[in-house]
Amino acid sequence: MTGPRISSRSLLRETFATTRPLYAPLLIINSPSLIWSVLETWGRNALEIHIIETTGAEHAGGGTFPVNPIYRLAEVPSWIYWLVVVPLLSGATIFYTYRSLTGNQVSVGEAFKHAYRRLPQLMLAWIPIALMFYIYVSPGVLPQLMFASFSTQNLFPLVFPGLILLIIPGLFLGIRLQFSLFATVIDNAAAQDSIRSSWKLTEERWWLLLRASILIGIVTAVPVQLIPLLISNLMSYLPFNSNFSVTYQLVVIVLQISMGVLTSVYFVLLYRRLRDSAAATQ
Repeated sequence: MTGPRISSRSLLRETFATTRPLYAPLLIINSPSLIWSVLETWGRNALEIHIIETTGAEHAGGGTFPVNPIYRLAEVPSWIYWLVVVPLLSGATIFYTYRSLTGNQVSVGEAFKHAYRRLPQLMLAWIPIALMFYIYVSPGVLPQLMFASFSTQNLFPLVFPGLILLIIPGLFLGIRLQFSLFATVIDNAAAQDSIRSSWKLTEERWWLLLRASILIGIVTAVPVQLIPLLISNLMSYLPFNSNFSVTYQLVVIVLQISMGVLTSVYFVLLYRRLRDSAAATQ
């Protein structure tokens, strides 16, 4: 017996139809991400300016030189955010969305309480996802290695093709493990059981999940790219644009958080369809 067919485009239409009443509460849940993004962006810029001013005064015309290790402490809040806050917010978002879509409405506070009770397991289930995000999405290991392979001619013939081959397995693993947090929150499963559950649930569904990820990625990326570009063009005609970079960064951050809410609803709906399909085949 085969399960019902899942259409990524039908899921997208359902996402637009169901997201509206959930949007405000989900934005509230994810507001710490907005606050963090603003503080992290401008705090990092301010820190870099301070480093340049300090080292420039001490080593005028000295070129490149090591920075005081004390500035590495600025990375600690980032690690706390990615390894603790992100799993907590993701858990609260998944729980609130799932309960709302199944007719068992909960408050924002109850969603946070449930995610907080599951936080240790959420953090453990999040670690492999975070590692792949760091390597394949963020400006981390993979881009640095790719740059090194370009800049070192002796390594290029071996390193660059090897990195390309790593992208496909990394993408495969990311898709297979992406529902680990869902099982942790919704089914109250332990981290290792959640990872196994996600792996089993996505079995023989890789192409569907890839199409779904690409579709929602394109839909959410368009406003994030086009709206700031439109603002940029409009600002260029204004007589004052000294604060444009601040405005641009703020718009991008708000759009990313807003589109992230849409993505969350989309994948909760997809998770429900996968569970229903798996139950129908048993």
